[in-house]
Amino acid sequence: MSEPDDEPPRALRSIAFLFRAEGVLAVLSIAAALADRRLHLALGILGFWIAPGLLRGDRTWRAWALAFTIVQTLAMAFATVILLLTDVPVNVRVFGQDLSHVPRWTVLLLTVPVAFVGAWRWWVLMRPAVRRRFVPEEYAPGPEPRLRAIPAPAKHPGTQPR
Repeated sequence: MSEPDDEPPRALRSIAFLFRAEGVLAVLSIAAALADRRLHLALGILGFWIAPGLLRGDRTWRAWALAFTIVQTLAMAFATVILLLTDVPVNVRVFGQDLSHVPRWTVLLLTVPVAFVGAWRWWVLMRPAVRRRFVPEEYAPGPEPRLRAIPAPAKHPGTQPR
């Protein structure tokens, strides 16, 4: 794990900010659903725990961040492909409010950037410099071992060829 005084890379701090923002959006979504007398579960609320976990170098929260990132990126990529290949009408609801039919390009303005940001998040979380922050000290690589010369076997009188 990283040292407490060790400053996280800027890209990792940006990812933590994005997870916090997703947590805020999840809270707003849950509050809007409750105001409409509906129950809404938003897993994005875990962003409030993922963000500090990433900043302190916790391996468990990095795994959660990777899982969320992979699911989000694949879902947005899939939605983009479906929008491009089909003529299905698009109905959008934001915080429970139906925006009825919206043009396909407006939805693509959301899905394409979210998919690219997800790919960027995955790339950052998998970079070796970032991954090292999440390795426990007992598994951290130490100095290179020195090679020792292997002593030659002792010659015994009875083992020489005749």
